[in-house]
Amino acid sequence: TEPRVSKSFKTLRAEHSLVAQAFHSAHAANARRVLLVSAHTGDGKSHFAKCIQQHASVVTDEPFQVLSFATLRPQDELDYGYVWVDGVALLEGEGAAVLTPAVRASFDGVLLIARGMVTTRAELAECADRLRTLDMPVLGGVWNAVDCPPPAEAVRSFREGLRTWPPQLPPGVFARQFRRSS
Repeated sequence: TEPRVSKSFKTLRAEHSLVAQAFHSAHAANARRVLLVSAHTGDGKSHFAKCIQQHASVVTDEPFQVLSFATLRPQDELDYGYVWVDGVALLEGEGAAVLTPAVRASFDGVLLIARGMVTTRAELAECADRLRTLDMPVLGGVWNAVDCPPPAEAVRSFREGLRTWPPQLPPGVFARQFRRSS
């Protein structure tokens, strides 16, 4: 019989494998500064950035850092080992417009994160066209099969859960009270 592996271990192993493949793609393209992008918010690029932070030390002996695009300043020097930047949603808000020439010049390549069963082929093609127009090489992509709702949706879901807590017991089931003896 095959030993059972917990789902969390399988998830960690899959994340580790994706991070290893991302580093391999970056190394093969001689890319040290990589921007993580997606079509939409909630596609999992921030989660993947956290995976890189968690697994990179096992994948490479070279220095690395993971930064947020929101806190990145154009004058920041990005010549420190591998630099992975949790980037932008290309098809939302300002999207690709925030990728000014100075910003684009600071990256060697882009990794596109797609949300499985949500991101369409047309959206991926549009993202690729925008990146091609901006002359930003796409190193590869990550197919995110885990549901990562946008932050606002996650907060609404959490609040709804709090509103309905504690759960109602089915009719005929009574909560038993216990007294502690002193």
